[in-house]
Order: sequence, then structure tokens, then C-alpha cells
Amino acid sequence: LYAGFILPGLALWLMIAYPRRPRLWLTLAVGGLIIAAAFAPIALAIWRFSAESTPGEPLHGFWLRGWSLLQAFTLWRASLPNTLSIIIPALIFLFTLLSFLPIRSQSPITNYQLPITNYQSPNLLISNLLLTPYLIATLLLTRNHLAFFGERYFIIMVPWLLMLAAVGVDKVNGWLLGGKAKAEAKEWIYYVVPVLLIGLTAIPLPGQWSVEASKEAWRQSVDYLAQQATPADAILIHPDWVRYPFQFYFKGPGQTYAAFSNVSADTELDGPLQGVIGDHPVVW
Repeated sequence: LYAGFILPGLALWLMIAYPRRPRLWLTLAVGGLIIAAAFAPIALAIWRFSAESTPGEPLHGFWLRGWSLLQAFTLWRASLPNTLSIIIPALIFLFTLLSFLPIRSQSPITNYQLPITNYQSPNLLISNLLLTPYLIATLLLTRNHLAFFGERYFIIMVPWLLMLAAVGVDKVNGWLLGGKAKAEAKEWIYYVVPVLLIGLTAIPLPGQWSVEASKEAWRQSVDYLAQQATPADAILIHPDWVRYPFQFYFKGPGQTYAAFSNVSADTELDGPLQGVIGDHPVVW
């Protein structure tokens, strides 16, 4: 799935950076065919399923969806003041934009070269890899309004976002340090802005271990029920497809039920719920 997101970005980069390199294009084509063959069954199933869903509006809320993903990548579930919830993602996004400044690096570690810097237009490559999943999901909104359901499906964007932010930090340092003589005199300045970026990303970390930040916390749920439930209680698992991980950890007490998948206004609730309630004094 993630490889399918990456390939279109690579193709666009090759068109711009290496329009006359047949070997690179052949490598991309072979890789694309292999991934397409492996991904085809899932893609066809998703396409058929999406035809039964309500279409969304791709352009409506375009920027708001991007901001929501940026907050998810930089804050996740950390409970922070509203001011920090805006400042942290905004500054990281600012560093990302600054990565495109036409400023040469003044880093004291310029002798260390990453493989990606040997290619033409590395910023364009990283930007394509960052934006492609978002644009593909936006197009999928024409088929299914749930194309953006679940931030975890866009986690492939995070490494590219952080790379651009790091390049932006380097560009800011290049602007602050100026010429070579100035850079040698004030080399310590080079470490100030990176510490700022690291600090911004570290502030939300403690909140990720809070109960509120837990997602699919099967062990925590099981431990809670082990302390609170009784053998006579019923435990309703919803939606039903999460019963597998829950029941893997669940050792009792109580009887588990999975009565519903997706619930809509037309779903019959009374019959299945009566089957769950039965003679149980408590339903969790």
C-alpha cells in the first residue's frame, strides 16, 4: 500500500529531474509492475467497496484536512494548551517551507553526504513523496467520503515531512551564519535552531503515554475489565472486527459478544442487543 503511494511521486520526479535516463525509467517500470501485481487484489476490492459508499467532496476542506494531518503528525493525542497546539505544527510547517530557500548550507558537518543529495532536485523528490499520499486520498474522495478515515494510513508522509523540516533548519542556519568567516566565528549558532526543532517535537511526547492517547489499547482494556468485571457480566465488542485482538488478550472474567459491524440509522439494534443482554446483570 505504501509503495503504491510512493511510485507516482517517483515518476513525477523522474519526469522533471531525469527526462532522458532510460535505465532509471526501466527500473521504475519494473518496480511498478511488481507492486501493481501484488497490490491489484487489494486495490480492486477497495475500488469495488468504494462504489457502494457515499462520495465526498475533494476540494471542500482541502486545507483543513492537511492541517489536521499536520497536527496528528506533530502532536497526536498530547493534551496541550491551544497556543502550543497551533505553534508547534505551524513552526514545523514553516521549517518545511524554508527548505526551498536558495541558500547554501553552512553546516560544520558538510563532509557527511547523504545518498539522496547525489541526485538532482532532492527537495523535489522528497516533496513529491510527502504530497503524493495526500493527493491520492483527495482523488479517492470522489469515490468514498471515508478516504481520510484514520491518520495512521498517512504515516508514510511523516519521514518526508521531517526531512524537509531538517533541511529548512539547515537553510535558516545558512542565512544566520552568512559567509564562511562568519560561520567559523559563530559555529555554535548552528546548533541553536536544530535544538529548537528537537524541542518542538519533544514537547508532545509525554502526552503520548497518557490514557487519552491510547488507541487500540487491548492490554489496558483487558486489565481494566479483569479488575472491574465479574464472570456474570457481558462484554460487547464493537465494531465486531476488533474482537480478534481483544479476545487474544482477554482471559476473563465475563462473556464476550460481537454483535455489530457498521451501525447506521437502518441497523436493527433491538434483536442483537437482547441476545447480548440475556441474563447478564451488567453489559460492558
